Amino acid sequence: MWIGGGPGDQVFPADLTNQVFLGDLDPTTQSADIVLGNIYTNAVGNTGGQVFLTNKYFPNPLPTVFGGIVVGNITPGDLYGGGQVVIDARSDVVLNGTVNLSSFDLSSSDPITYPQNSYLGNGGDFVLLAQNDVQLSSGSQLLSYGLLGGNIRFNIDGTFLADNAVIRSDTYTSVVGSQGGDLSITANQIQAVNGSSFSANTLGKGNAGAIDITATEDIFLAGKDSLGFVSGIFSTVESGAEGTSAGITIDTGSLSLVDGAAINASIGGKGDAGAIDITATGDISLTGSGIGSVVAPGAEGASGGITIDTGSLSLVDGAGITASTDGKGNAGAISITATDFITLQGQATNGEGSQILSQVEKDAVGNASSISITTPPTHPFR
Repeated sequence: MWIGGGPGDQVFPADLTNQVFLGDLDPTTQSADIVLGNIYTNAVGNTGGQVFLTNKYFPNPLPTVFGGIVVGNITPGDLYGGGQVVIDARSDVVLNGTVNLSSFDLSSSDPITYPQNSYLGNGGDFVLLAQNDVQLSSGSQLLSYGLLGGNIRFNIDGTFLADNAVIRSDTYTSVVGSQGGDLSITANQIQAVNGSSFSANTLGKGNAGAIDITATEDIFLAGKDSLGFVSGIFSTVESGAEGTSAGITIDTGSLSLVDGAAINASIGGKGDAGAIDITATGDISLTGSGIGSVVAPGAEGASGGITIDTGSLSLVDGAGITASTDGKGNAGAISITATDFITLQGQATNGEGSQILSQVEKDAVGNASSISITTPPTHPFR
């Protein structure tokens, strides 16, 4: 079933009262698919439009095949806000384009008067609920930029796959202490490959939102894109910003980082980097990859430290777990508890070995913090 008249562009007014867009409605349909090209809303003078896609409601008679939702670009934002998108599917969801929930950037129409990323409104919120798998296709993006970045939430009963895709909530407000949007992903399995990234950041004077990633089975991060950007999960106070990041929390069965993938909470401006807290009931494996809480060069603040609770932990081929300061501020503490073994082995191509460090870099100002490693007596650290 085609909703909105087929897979081309669909332009809806902000107020859908007394307006119906059913496309081709066949009372004998045996499918519940929704396939759309691009969706835009003309929400002039508002805080953005609202887009709601669902096939939770059964046609009559009941379909023999429960279909999914496939959509290209969605752009509901306007001058004063990024709008809202809700996708509620009883099967698969595929995002093929850019879902842009950003408030209108004034510099795009008047670059002489306004610097880049000048906003009057907040980024919009995104919610995706699916009873099966979700895929973000190669090159797809989910963006929510504004005075405050919007909240982004995925709740998936199957596998979440991001292939060379970006999910990002950015806060630009000049109001000190304002809180940016959170990023939450819950699924059975989560895979981010070929340079895919999940991030919540502040580039103004507000705080970056929290990142909460939960997988009942496993999380797999691997690889780079064509420009060398690695797959990973990032919480950042960017250069020139003043604020704090709310940090990263990961709860999973197992966690694997491969081929340069990273989990990083960092500060490049003034403020504090959030803590990284990882719990895995099974194994955590890092191969040529890293987990870091970092005060970058020129930054002022403290790194939030790293806490890991796992079955076993393996660092291979120059992998690292690092809390460091290369600016002005203290490196955070590292606490690792494993019910099985912890192994460090091998080195990267530059000769640097696998390592666990809390350190103050050369010319930095600050103190390193403690490293605590706990394993059972029968499975010593090795």
